[in-house]
Amino acid sequence: MKLAKKVLVFVVALALMSTVAATAFAAGASLSISAPATAKVGDTIEVSVTLNGAKGLTSGVFLITWDKAVLDYQGQKNAVLGEEGSAIGGEAEGGATVAINYYEAATVDSLTLTTVTFKVIGDIGDKGALNVAVFDNDIDGVDEPAAAAGSVTIVGEEPVVTDAPQPSDEPAEPTTSNDEPTKPAATTKPGTSVPKTGDAGVAVAAALVVLAGAAFVASKKTK
Repeated sequence: MKLAKKVLVFVVALALMSTVAATAFAAGASLSISAPATAKVGDTIEVSVTLNGAKGLTSGVFLITWDKAVLDYQGQKNAVLGEEGSAIGGEAEGGATVAINYYEAATVDSLTLTTVTFKVIGDIGDKGALNVAVFDNDIDGVDEPAAAAGSVTIVGEEPVVTDAPQPSDEPAEPTTSNDEPTKPAATTKPGTSVPKTGDAGVAVAAALVVLAGAAFVASKKTK
């Protein structure tokens, strides 16, 4: 009988120790960010924020921040809780928020709080930081998780820049030609010909002789 009691006490003590050990090593709530590691300028990306170990959560407000020189906020899709609760939020001063409220308590171990859409801006090589944390210690039902971080690096090929030709300060030399200019061709009326230089002189001399003879004859008649 005494042996049975000792065995029973030992079993109960062992069970209690197992329960304590399980509680001590149970994972608490934690936040995580899922984002693409790299993106190109102009890309549209989605960044998901998840609360792990969410079971038991009754309410919480979470703040997402990012590097606004690299990522441009486009919108967000918050968790759909249906009849269990509500999830509301959007862009706010300093970042974006999402407020979770369960009517009783969360029954899931992992809860995607929101998915934020960004457009990638900035320059190649820029690294856009992302962060999420509980806002103003506003969380109930689970221990407050530590903040989580992520990042997106802009990649791509640098544009090839070619030097434009520089204008010369020296005046351009005029273009010269060794060919003599072409003389315009003489034009004549139809049916006529251009007399040669020698023939023209003979014709003039003959005309003068004829005129002199005519003048001599006329002078004789008048006497």
